[in-house]
Amino acid sequence: MNASVEKQLFKKKNGVIKLAAYDLFNQNTNVNRSISGNSIIDTRSNRLTRFFMLTFTYRLQKFVGKQQQNAGFKGMGGMRTQEIKVQ
Repeated sequence: MNASVEKQLFKKKNGVIKLAAYDLFNQNTNVNRSISGNSIIDTRSNRLTRFFMLTFTYRLQKFVGKQQQNAGFKGMGGMRTQEIKVQ
């Protein structure tokens, strides 16, 4: 089981600090036993078990802008098109 908790920082909320924990129950034992016919094979592997990670992320820019109108945009082939509404 993995878990994490994070907190947004600063006035514009462009910073995040996060604490994550991996393999909380320490169940990654790294031992495997295979039994077949008249042989028993024990295998040990070198894996990462329980660990914690603290990260800090800072967004340099938030892409927030005004919505542009569709009054004049370049369509396919570089042709300028304009929408005309008839009432």
